[in-house]
Amino acid sequence: MANTSNRVLKVIKALRGKTFSGASVKELSEAINTSPVNITRSLADLVEEGFVEKRSDGRYQLSVAMLQIAHSHQDETQRLQQRIEEYNRRVNTF
Repeated sequence: MANTSNRVLKVIKALRGKTFSGASVKELSEAINTSPVNITRSLADLVEEGFVEKRSDGRYQLSVAMLQIAHSHQDETQRLQQRIEEYNRRVNTF
């Protein structure tokens, strides 16, 4: 199970920066040094869970849902940074 989870995470990482161009099974296989069969299995899991989309040209890309997760993380980080800055302003007024 750990190998499967690791492989799925490696596929997600390999798709980073390929939102518009996508990646083929062969490209992903070469990028993470595993068999195309294992890549296909990992992609099937990711598609089923909504994290990856298969394009009409057969290539794969991160889904809108995955991009929304990243955007939510960015928003939360910005809110936290604003709170830290506010605390710093309060502390520095003494």
